[in-house]
Amino acid sequence: MRGGGTNILFIRYHASYEDACSLSECLKRLTNNHYKLIVLNEAKEKKFIEENWEIENTYAARVCQTADVPWSGYDAHWDIVLEGITLDSTDNNGNLLSLEEFDPAKRKDLDQLHHGIHQNESTFHWLSPDAVITLNAQGIIDKGLQINMETPDGFIPDFPNMQPVSKIIMNGELVKTIYWDLSRSYTETISPDLLPMPNKSGAYQIEILTNGKYNPKEMGISEDNRDLAIRLSYMGAVKQ
Repeated sequence: MRGGGTNILFIRYHASYEDACSLSECLKRLTNNHYKLIVLNEAKEKKFIEENWEIENTYAARVCQTADVPWSGYDAHWDIVLEGITLDSTDNNGNLLSLEEFDPAKRKDLDQLHHGIHQNESTFHWLSPDAVITLNAQGIIDKGLQINMETPDGFIPDFPNMQPVSKIIMNGELVKTIYWDLSRSYTETISPDLLPMPNKSGAYQIEILTNGKYNPKEMGISEDNRDLAIRLSYMGAVKQ
């Protein structure tokens, strides 16, 4: 599927031809016809099948899973579906949309710009166990990545039968594994020689995956029922 200019991309899983027609008409009105819609359904056949639905701005296909990999994680199928589509990292004035750093002390809306980020608490954000942050690679690729994190009191004791671990994954590549042993602040750095290449938009998609959670309500501490992992106070290029 070719990108064909700047549009908003929507992906719908499980939809009939009639559903796709209705959704396409709705998106056309909402986006002033600046959209692309991808509709995916499961295939009984063990192969990738393109549909000839001929709906405006819409691409449809049937996808299957291999013996070992579900279709949702099958890169070969995604390569076909997303062929020609790239992220636009600039606004109408040519300014980069991806942030150069994650700094809650400087910007208060970071929870609205990334996945798995809870609301700002002055100088830090709580992360969920599967947080994802996208940063512009400029600066990071030359200086390396710095991450300032903190584990809260009570976090370590909540893992009586396992070692708490956070994995740092950049553009799909595991670059660092952090083993938590104390409730304290950590500054982790990843040198430039260990960084993967930026994506086509010149950015890093950074996943922070933690193997457990800290839920204050479940622990009888407060009425806060959020699933929390760690606190993040900075992520960006290594500070001198």
